[in-house]
Amino acid sequence: MKNAKYALSVAVAVVVAAGPVPVSHAAEYFFNTTGQDSFTTNSITTPWASLSKLNSLSLLPGDKVYLRAGQSFAGNIYLDPTKANGSSQTTGNLINPITLSTYATPASPGGSFLTTQRATINAGNSFGIYGYNNAGFDISNFTLNGSGATTNTASGIGFYTDLAGGVKMQRLNIDNVKVSGFKEGIAIGGFNGNTGYRDVRITNATAHDNRSVGIITYAENRNVNQNVYVGNSVAYNNFGDPASTGNTGSGIVLGSVNGATIERSVAYSNGKNNTPSEGPVGIWTYDSNNVTIQYNESYANRTSGGDGGGFDLDQNVTNSVMQYNYSHDNDGAGFLLYDGDGVTTNNGNSGRNENNVVRFNISQNDGRKGNYPASGVFVGGNVRNLQVYHNTIFTSDVSNRTVPAIKVEGGSNLSFYNNILQTTGGERLLSVSSTATGVSFIGNDYWSTGGTFSVSWNGTNYTSLNAWLTAVTGQERVNNVIVGMNVDPKLVGAGLGPTLNDANLLSTLVAYQLQPASPLVSGGVNLTLSPFLLNIGGQDFYALPITTANAQFVGVTSAVPEPGITTLALGAAMLGLLRRRRPI
Repeated sequence: MKNAKYALSVAVAVVVAAGPVPVSHAAEYFFNTTGQDSFTTNSITTPWASLSKLNSLSLLPGDKVYLRAGQSFAGNIYLDPTKANGSSQTTGNLINPITLSTYATPASPGGSFLTTQRATINAGNSFGIYGYNNAGFDISNFTLNGSGATTNTASGIGFYTDLAGGVKMQRLNIDNVKVSGFKEGIAIGGFNGNTGYRDVRITNATAHDNRSVGIITYAENRNVNQNVYVGNSVAYNNFGDPASTGNTGSGIVLGSVNGATIERSVAYSNGKNNTPSEGPVGIWTYDSNNVTIQYNESYANRTSGGDGGGFDLDQNVTNSVMQYNYSHDNDGAGFLLYDGDGVTTNNGNSGRNENNVVRFNISQNDGRKGNYPASGVFVGGNVRNLQVYHNTIFTSDVSNRTVPAIKVEGGSNLSFYNNILQTTGGERLLSVSSTATGVSFIGNDYWSTGGTFSVSWNGTNYTSLNAWLTAVTGQERVNNVIVGMNVDPKLVGAGLGPTLNDANLLSTLVAYQLQPASPLVSGGVNLTLSPFLLNIGGQDFYALPITTANAQFVGVTSAVPEPGITTLALGAAMLGLLRRRRPI
């Protein structure tokens, strides 16, 4: 699927300025386009005016720089750690960061000048804010505009390090920024062995209409960047570079991280200009360990080549989990697990995708383009020790294409428990290739509406559950008792899940709750008990608690809707929700 390395061209513009201005420790600086760079002192009443003046400062830990909210500043902010005359470095630290933010006139004398309103940086063809071989920054409340996705050659916000010795540059907090019209929206990474960043937080960020990617971390080796968090952020219309030979056009990508979370975020309408066979995904990770991707929505992501899916644990990803996510209407797979090389790299560690979990997710009408891969859940390549349980997958008819709910084309020791697989129009429920070994399906429900039951196993198609289980021993059995089902799951509104555009609204997705009469409310296997003994997370998709006593359900929840919710009422409610939503 993916190239494990995301190559960034790091072009640093030379900032020409007068000699650095002498400053004192823990100073505050104010910038206002109506101010004057010639002021000999700086204050809220005597602000400087330009970003070139800002770039002449040698900032120290604890210093704070404020741009006037509501104003537009032309140029770039270059956080240069090595001033030409050898003066003090522009770098903060974990305890005393350098702050870049905004201010407004206090509403009353003595009132606070701090504000969450944004200032605008018009960066032209270059970067918006860039730091090289430094960290220790808190950056907030900016709109950064590049010249456009087809012309800009840099990052809206970029931090890059190539120091030797496995250095971890520490603390980058980026909050309430909007970045568009650049090559990359927000890009943080290093390229010198195990050198990278630690303690990175990106929150309330919007990255849209950039060429190559919305938000990304990267490094030369695997598992380099540590303690990375992306939350409450949005990436859309990052269409990709049609001239690139590698995948471009993803929304949010964490590359080469060890300990990370992406949550409460949305990625949509990315990737349409990607042309290679390896393609973009809305939200994904590669070359990483211990990553949690949860409570996100990823939809309508596109590709002109391969992939174009919703979520992905890709090459060299280990000990990671995708949970409580909603994927829908993507060109490619809703949830992708893939590793293409299987080599031993980086201090002898296995290069495989292994020991990962996919649970309590919803996939609705993914695989729309029918390209490779196309399914609700797709597993391929050198994937091993994978657990996929308590997911609900709905796939409607895709004309002249085969889009199974689950497709397995490789891997070993793969377990699928208590999932709902529902298709319409004769779409295949399940496809498992002979290249996959140690595959186990237990406690799943297979339901096809408007067409014949269809399961493909090692190249043979079976048109009933009984025919499949008779021919293939060991599947859907516990202690030789059949536990697989071919029953109507009686979902409240299969296929009627709306576009939310707000990950905080996931609990409103009642379409995939069960009707009171559903046989799946207590029809599955209890994964918390022997022989499974799994820790399944303590809560379902709707944040309802799961205990040993109530864990025997199939799909994402045992919840039933509030009294009076019918499929017709659900449709009306979803239409109303769509009408209330506003574009981001």
